[in-house]
Amino acid sequence: MREIEEGLETAECSDNEKEELPFVISQAKQSIECWKAHLLRSINQNECRLDIMSGLSAPFIFLVFEWVMKYLPHSFFEIDGGLNDARISPSKGCDDDLSVRLKQYYKNIRIAYLNINSVAGFKLQEVKSVILQGLFDIVILAETKIDADFPDSQFYIKGFRMFRKDRNRHGGGLLIYTRRGLITLRVSHLECVNIETIALSFQTRKNGPKALLMGTYRPPNLSKSVWESQLNNMLLRAGRFNNIFLVGDLNCDLLNPDGGAKDGRALIDLIEVYRLSSLIKEPTRITNTSN
Repeated sequence: MREIEEGLETAECSDNEKEELPFVISQAKQSIECWKAHLLRSINQNECRLDIMSGLSAPFIFLVFEWVMKYLPHSFFEIDGGLNDARISPSKGCDDDLSVRLKQYYKNIRIAYLNINSVAGFKLQEVKSVILQGLFDIVILAETKIDADFPDSQFYIKGFRMFRKDRNRHGGGLLIYTRRGLITLRVSHLECVNIETIALSFQTRKNGPKALLMGTYRPPNLSKSVWESQLNNMLLRAGRFNNIFLVGDLNCDLLNPDGGAKDGRALIDLIEVYRLSSLIKEPTRITNTSN
């Protein structure tokens, strides 16, 4: 790796490549170190498993859950349709009609949001295959369910910058990818405490108008008095931006705004006060317990 780093100084490549390659190399070094640690953990865990099995008496059994995550490297994970969740097949990519519609707006900023319900596994590979098709400029993933033990290199996607805010492995968390052609700056002072938020200022060109993107996830058990106050303060402080994109899962029912704790009504009031527009006009997910 040292020879590669030294070779960069004399390498003939574009300015963009010279800017990106040191980051790629640093992430590769980190991946190698994590891989070595993974191998050591796998050996120790497997020896422990064998010790337990050798000591089992006849009436007992030993169950290992998620053994693939424990003993197989990530590159050997099998992606198939055998699980009971709706997923996009990397071989087929996005729906053809959606792809055609999105490409019609290639001059516009195209933003995607997905509640991924854990990014640490095969799901990231499927999302990555969609991102690399170039259909979106910004992709927001919520409920990533990761912590500091997961290195940035594990989630690296070439051609995109990554911003993350972790909670823990059991819930919450945000991850945002932005196309490297965008001029992007994280605006940390606008981010909430209890509403999980990543705030980004972005421009499509130098000296162009700045827009604010706020990727959000509100935990369902967060009381209305807390989230309403924090969201109001965040929007108030963001007043210097002419264009604001509030994207995420606020767990508010706009179709039944006066139901329950009236979270939907509180959100509608904030939308009206700050002259925002809700672009989602119909449910995107319907279950017996969905908002």
